[in-house]
Amino acid sequence: MELGRRIQIKGSSGSGKSTFAKRLSEITGIPYYEGDTIYWRANWTAPTNEEFADRLDKALSGEEWIFDGNYGSQSEFFSQRVETVIILNYSFWLIMKRLLRRSIRDVSSKKMMYGHSQQTFRAAFTGKMGLIPYTIRTFRRRLRQYDELDANPGHIQVIRFRHPCEADKFLTDLQNSVPK
Repeated sequence: MELGRRIQIKGSSGSGKSTFAKRLSEITGIPYYEGDTIYWRANWTAPTNEEFADRLDKALSGEEWIFDGNYGSQSEFFSQRVETVIILNYSFWLIMKRLLRRSIRDVSSKKMMYGHSQQTFRAAFTGKMGLIPYTIRTFRRRLRQYDELDANPGHIQVIRFRHPCEADKFLTDLQNSVPK
């Protein structure tokens, strides 16, 4: 399977988008751009849509990139530029288990996220935009979006994994196909 040179990794929070994207970048040599690092400003301040569009335009101006994140506000940007979308479409319970484990670890270690925002109990567990409530609220909507993309991909190559073992096998097979 031939991958495009502009790749977007999609999936719910906790699906492993960043980990997958980093491994894919290491295997292919295509530069990786972390969506949340481009998006978030200090103290979990969200940019305006225009500001985020400008940041994306600057970061993803090259011919090759791997980007992780959904960012529906920028769907037109991605639909015009992306060649391959890889969807990590895992079960709700697997994602919640991963998110809870990661959030507890990050909160207890006071981890700095994306270089400028400290992970807090509030940011992870409470409020409309808390990571856990946000994921619960958006999980089904994301599945519908992925189904729609699968049904109407246009020029975009769509690869969808329903279990981490499938994604791991894909990366292993890809790595084994790269000349040493």
